[in-house]
Amino acid sequence: MTMTAGRRASPLIEVRLYIAGVFRPAAHGRVYENISPVSEEVIGVAADASGEDMRDAIVAARRAFDEGGWATDPALRARCLRQLHNGLERHADSIKETVRAEVGTTDASLATVQYDTAIKHLVYAADLVENYRWETDLGHTDFLGVPSTRTLTR
Repeated sequence: MTMTAGRRASPLIEVRLYIAGVFRPAAHGRVYENISPVSEEVIGVAADASGEDMRDAIVAARRAFDEGGWATDPALRARCLRQLHNGLERHADSIKETVRAEVGTTDASLATVQYDTAIKHLVYAADLVENYRWETDLGHTDFLGVPSTRTLTR
């Protein structure tokens, strides 16, 4: 959506869902009107997801987590978090206009919990991933005559 002098220039329209890396219509092909809480006007149209769509999304997310590198590759996780943060920063004006239209939020809220402060937490999370002690060497031991090296892996 694009805003000009506080007026909506184009509607918010997305009649597809993004599941498993593919844009697709909702399972039953339904959409719903997005109503502005400020003007009570229709400001867009969105896909109306069903329980079936939700299950598909959960299965896709589980598969991506189990089969992708997110759970086991901290460098990938940090890179993805930083990439998301940079994209949100780059498109902040447009995203804020959309949130303002859909939620009726204030500039003060957007500058804090609803946007600016919230996305800064992505940087914190990426820093944490990069600096976290994923492995700790617990040294060597000789338990019941069996020598072993111990490592704690988180």
